[in-house]
Amino acid sequence: MTGQYEYIFLYYGVRPVIGGRVEHTVTQKLGSIMKEESSHGHYVRVQFDDYIYPSFCHPLELDFLAPDEIEPGTTPSSKGSDHG
Repeated sequence: MTGQYEYIFLYYGVRPVIGGRVEHTVTQKLGSIMKEESSHGHYVRVQFDDYIYPSFCHPLELDFLAPDEIEPGTTPSSKGSDHG
């Protein structure tokens, strides 16, 4: 792992994995981790289900889901409302 997600792992002790599923602890929205952007070093880029644009989330506001915690049928979508 390189880049900003490496920093997040070292600083916050959580390991964002591109394509991994997360739940936002504030909104309970589900999404998938996207490739990091260097300009947002302390944040994880997440494509929430049914949102058009990705969001930047603080890593401590995300529950990183194990594969057995993911409910069937919860896959990323590019359709839906414009949130972010």
